[in-house]
Amino acid sequence: MVTEKEKQQMFDYMAELGKTYDDLINSLRLCMELLVSFKPLMPDPVAWQEMVDMLEQKIVVGERVKKKRWFH
Repeated sequence: MVTEKEKQQMFDYMAELGKTYDDLINSLRLCMELLVSFKPLMPDPVAWQEMVDMLEQKIVVGERVKKKRWFH
C-alpha cells in the first residue's frame, strides 16, 4: 500500500521532471537560435541548415510531448 506521503513525493518528483524537461526544450531552442546566427559563417551552410532543421524537429516533438503532458 502506498501512503499519502509517498504519493505526494511521487507527484512532486514528476513535477520536477516536467520542469527539467521544459528547461531542456527551452535550452535547445536557445542553442538553435545561436546556431542559426552562425550559418553565414559556415563553409557548408547547407549541412549547417540540416543540423538546425534536425534541432527544430526535436523541439517540435518536445513541444508536442509537453502539450500532451498538460492535457492528459
